Amino acid sequence: MKKLLAVLLVITLMIATAPMGALSISVSAVSEDMFWYNVSDDGVIITGFKDHLDGDVELPSAIGGSPVVGIGDSAFAWYNGITSITIPDGVTSIGNSAFYNCDSLTSVSIPDSVTSIGDSAFQSCRGLTSITIPDSVTSIGNGAFSSCTSLTSITIPDGVTSIGSSAFSSCSSLTSVSIPNSVTSIGSSAFSCCYSLTSVTIPNGVTSIGDYAFEWCDSLTSITIPDSVTSIGNSAFSNCYSLTSVTIPNGVTSIGDNAFSWCRSLTDVTFLNTCVTIGNSAFESCWRLYDVYCSGSKEETANMVIGENNGNLINATWHYNTCDGEHSYNTEITLQCSNCDYKRNIIEILDRLEIDDVTLVEGVDTITVTYGYWEGDKYIEEKGFEYDYSPSYTVYLIDGTELKSSSNYIIYDNEWYSF
Repeated sequence: MKKLLAVLLVITLMIATAPMGALSISVSAVSEDMFWYNVSDDGVIITGFKDHLDGDVELPSAIGGSPVVGIGDSAFAWYNGITSITIPDGVTSIGNSAFYNCDSLTSVSIPDSVTSIGDSAFQSCRGLTSITIPDSVTSIGNGAFSSCTSLTSITIPDGVTSIGSSAFSSCSSLTSVSIPNSVTSIGSSAFSCCYSLTSVTIPNGVTSIGDYAFEWCDSLTSITIPDSVTSIGNSAFSNCYSLTSVTIPNGVTSIGDNAFSWCRSLTDVTFLNTCVTIGNSAFESCWRLYDVYCSGSKEETANMVIGENNGNLINATWHYNTCDGEHSYNTEITLQCSNCDYKRNIIEILDRLEIDDVTLVEGVDTITVTYGYWEGDKYIEEKGFEYDYSPSYTVYLIDGTELKSSSNYIIYDNEWYSF
């Protein structure tokens, strides 16, 4: 008897002194009274757990004979030891902050029965690398996956009609996102500070892009905005440092304040609608914005309302009646399009000559280009033209050659170019 009591005492001491993280409790293996929950007419909503949880967690499908239909607000928030969670079939809603700040959570299984994911439901689950949102989900709440810094890709299913404010903000490892045609609105700051996001296609059906929606997506190089969009919010694409060009579709009637401010790689903007209101500082500090293309005539652009602090936009070279398709030229070196007001610039010439890695750095006020070509044995020289950069730049080739004086030139296919 004494021996048995000694063994029991040793076991008790081992359990009592074991570190909290050393014990992994499987929810399916404990009694139902370990849960905090509420009972509704539809079933059970789990609101918490009465002990510490570690490792892989599988939630029960029923408690007290009633089906589990929901995960309540903050039910498992701050459970840092959970590494994976399996939500049973039959659950229809995941509440606000349900798994907030579950740092060790790497995977989640969400059943097809779930229709809504609440505000901040998985916010700051920094170990979460991927998640599959089932087709049954129709709404993604504000901040639902915000600050999931290890999340690399996300597919939003058909059926989702709105992406909440800050839904994926600060997902700094997110490189791609697929947005379905069912989405009609993208909330404010929905993808802000997604530093690794390189391209986004907004589907036809979205009518508004919220304030700050893609702010500080500084790896974003391209964005496709559909004709269905009517408004672009304040600072929607502000500080997208890598964005080089943007086309404003025909449906857009308003562009918010600071919408494209500090897009310092932006070289050209195309407006397919001349009846548009452009907010204050919408294109502020877009230092490389050289060209603006309009589908309408110069007279039609009088309908545009351009707010204050848009000097980079106003001082760019404006081209009117821009071709819908490819431009055409009379000769290989003709700069002026034969069908519209568009004129090729120095960068396009260098691209056509297959000279890569052109860098623009501060240097001179203007770059003067003269050009010519051979017709048989006769050399034809055409008038030089200038490009005025603000701030000013000098062009360098990949080999370090500085192109700013007539002593620097290129011969290509019997044509010569001096800079």
